[in-house]
Amino acid sequence: MSPSADLHNLVHALTASEKRYVRRVASLSGRDTSWLVLFDAINTQSAFDDEELRARLNNHPMLGNLSLAKKYTYNNVMRALRMYGTGRDIDSQLADHVENYKVLQSKGLHDQARVVLHRLRSEALSHDAFLKVFWTIVCEFGAGVHSTERAAIDHLTSFLAMQQDTLACMQNYTFTAGIYFKQRIILRHRPSARTTNEKAELTEIVSPLLNDPDIELLSDTARTFYNLALGDYWEAMGLPEKALPYYNTFVHEEVLDLPIGPFDSLHLAKFTNAMFFRLRNNITEGLDDIIMSLRKRVGVIPPSGSLPTVQVWRYERWIVFSVLLMNCEGRERDARALLSSEQRTLNRVRPQMSKKIALQFQLAQIRTLYAVGETQEAAYLAEEIVNNEDTNAIEYTIALVGLLLVKYDLKSYDDLDLLLRSAKHHLGSRKHYHRSERAIVQGIGKLLRCTTTAEQNTVRSESRYTHPSFLPTGR
Repeated sequence: MSPSADLHNLVHALTASEKRYVRRVASLSGRDTSWLVLFDAINTQSAFDDEELRARLNNHPMLGNLSLAKKYTYNNVMRALRMYGTGRDIDSQLADHVENYKVLQSKGLHDQARVVLHRLRSEALSHDAFLKVFWTIVCEFGAGVHSTERAAIDHLTSFLAMQQDTLACMQNYTFTAGIYFKQRIILRHRPSARTTNEKAELTEIVSPLLNDPDIELLSDTARTFYNLALGDYWEAMGLPEKALPYYNTFVHEEVLDLPIGPFDSLHLAKFTNAMFFRLRNNITEGLDDIIMSLRKRVGVIPPSGSLPTVQVWRYERWIVFSVLLMNCEGRERDARALLSSEQRTLNRVRPQMSKKIALQFQLAQIRTLYAVGETQEAAYLAEEIVNNEDTNAIEYTIALVGLLLVKYDLKSYDDLDLLLRSAKHHLGSRKHYHRSERAIVQGIGKLLRCTTTAEQNTVRSESRYTHPSFLPTGR
């Protein structure tokens, strides 16, 4: 991107409070504030227009070197945002501890520096920031090397052991994470293992965890990957009762109050995956309370402006879990009523919804609308996924087969022939991936060849897959 586009995008990414803070910092700094003229001018532009900008600035001195003024403005905005704390995460907090430690050490305040170092190591350990942990150990190790006390030998020995434990934690972290992600990639395209070969493939990936269930020196994050990997494995093998204990560790109200930022996504993933698991397998006991707690934490959605990330993730999960739970319990009409009552808020939140949740929500809507007889609306949503989603994604397959059912009910026979061929071609290259979906496609093909109502009833009775409840919650 050009510097002009970068500055425009940065200014328009700020919240109202951040813009106020930028102006306040400029006015209090005692430095040149002429750049605020450019900041305010760009803030009023919906799309960057260099000619309009020059006309608005008229004879302002900065027009003599507008490129330099843009760079100066960009740097000042970034400086203000850093002071405001925008984008701060655990790495920023740990970096502050490092700087505090260095300052105290340089002043000879070694006892105070050691307290900061211990605090840094404790926080780094709790967030799996292994490099920072290793750095603190090296610092203490270095201090011990120069000690003349006999007791320093014991300290050095313990520091060496801590180094080895940290390295082991790092290795186990990458080991368990690798297993989880390898299996998850397969399950994104093939949600269950049905054949002997499919089961053998998953078992080979997960076997290190199955053969050594008590791996030592697992960090909190590695333990999460461990539980998710085994939960996914047992569900894919068709044994949800074995998967349940691994997922149950993530479904509790405390997770709803955890911070949500770029480095907190694992909290989100484990809670979301656990909820989807229980809804997929119709294990609904206690979910009402969790969903109600989620709604209480959403708060009031403001009528305009960018929404806080934590508010978006709470709301989007509340609405999708609510609709899915009602569908699981056969309360599709209640789900439809909820969608209607939340329409205005949904329009506010939808642009900021995460892609995965947005897809699951759309599939839940399709099932709800189809069940209550709003077939045309269901067709529209299914077509939207089919036209825009990656063909390798499970959501594409679900939407494609769902669209077949909807089009058949709408008697859109002109579209059905082409759609049926497309579905057969799509599933034909994935012979073992989607057996239930292939059964639906075959059932639709048989129905199209029927010439009497009696023949149609016979085909329907032979296939349990032609019922709209086939639409599951995907991964």
